[in-house]
Amino acid sequence: MYDLLIKGGRIIDPSQGIDAVRDVAISRGRIQGIGEYPEASAHRVLRLHGEIVAPGLIDLHAHVIHKFSHLGVNPDEQLPKGVTTVVDAGTLGPANFGVFELVARSAITTIIPFIHVAMTGLSLVNLTKLPDAPDESALNAEYLKEVILENPVIRGIKVREGARSSGKLGLLPLTVALQVAEELGLRIMCHIDDPPPLVDEVLNLLRPGDILSHSFRGGENSLSLCIERAKEATKKGIVLDIASARSHLSLLASKKLIENGVKPDTISTDLTSSSLLEVDLIITMNKFLCLGIEVNELIKMTTINSATALGIDAGSLKTGNQADIAILEVASGEIILHDHEGTSVTSKNHLSPKLTIKDGRPIAMPSSAR
Repeated sequence: MYDLLIKGGRIIDPSQGIDAVRDVAISRGRIQGIGEYPEASAHRVLRLHGEIVAPGLIDLHAHVIHKFSHLGVNPDEQLPKGVTTVVDAGTLGPANFGVFELVARSAITTIIPFIHVAMTGLSLVNLTKLPDAPDESALNAEYLKEVILENPVIRGIKVREGARSSGKLGLLPLTVALQVAEELGLRIMCHIDDPPPLVDEVLNLLRPGDILSHSFRGGENSLSLCIERAKEATKKGIVLDIASARSHLSLLASKKLIENGVKPDTISTDLTSSSLLEVDLIITMNKFLCLGIEVNELIKMTTINSATALGIDAGSLKTGNQADIAILEVASGEIILHDHEGTSVTSKNHLSPKLTIKDGRPIAMPSSAR
């Protein structure tokens, strides 16, 4: 007997090329198969009426060191909205990474950390208005390496480049991060804001599999100003991630890039305590739905593409995988969404979360969040 059977849903699993009405069988917190099963084969049956059944969504860029950082939100904040895995994008650095275990232990959501190249990560940045590494003393490659080796849960190194983030150090934080990443076989996740340095200089240093955050931003470092360079980055294998936040996504820049054949590889939020009421993964996905990205592609960008970017076995409903599932509805009704530049986009339909299943256990959408 299966523990749970989901019947009557439209399975969209880009990792397996599935888009069809099928049943999903679950036991012991894992997927047992996709097909047709009699109701009598399960202890519990969840009957759907064509709603989308997708792998649990992955937010590739957020800040969830809750209570230990002014940036952090509760890691389970988006769990009722279909997000079953979230990446903490460098909130912590080598000097304070020990906090991570305390946060991860109390969360239902799977948390995957990227460690910041700077000593204290982003813990003090918004409070002090200083760059991540005010001077070279905040960059210690040997200590960073030591902390990573002690914590195999770390999937990559976060670095922020730009006038506000790296300041007078320019490309040095990225250079140090790359040095350690090369030695340990890790990915880089690189934030970009206003120059200097130029986004072109950053792309020259990033390697295949490294992640460029805020890649559909506006301003002087927008990829929309250098379309061919953006295409080259994609061909090189650099992951173009949205990391929207309140001010890192330009709808005009996004429209131009998409119209010229450059789409995001992954969609994420850069969720923080200051953006909590304005940004979540479903809202960000709906912005790209308004820009003409199909639902299947949006699910691919927030499941298997994100899992591949992280090098983890997730984002798929294949047999044996953890039973993390997002049940979504394509709801009718016009929506209008905005960006920080004052641009708005409209769609007649939108994605709406209905139910999350984490480790085989249903987690209902709170009535206040419906």
